[in-house]
Amino acid sequence: MVRDFQTGRDHIALGALDLPGLAALRQAGAVHPGDAGVVLDLTAYSGGIITLKGVLLSDIGSDDFLF
Repeated sequence: MVRDFQTGRDHIALGALDLPGLAALRQAGAVHPGDAGVVLDLTAYSGGIITLKGVLLSDIGSDDFLF
C-alpha cells in the first residue's frame, strides 16, 4: 500500500512489466476503486497488487505512471 502518493507529482514505474497502458488496464478492470483508494491489480501481468491509499480513480492519469 502506498500511503502518500501525490497525483501529478509522484510516479509509479511499471516498465518492467510490459503493460499495455493505463487506458487498457482500466478497460481490463486491473485499475479500479477500492475501499482504501485506487487499486492496481497487476497479477494478470506477472505483477502484484498496489493500492494508492486516499487516491480517487478520477484523480490518476497516465502521467502518474512510467510504462
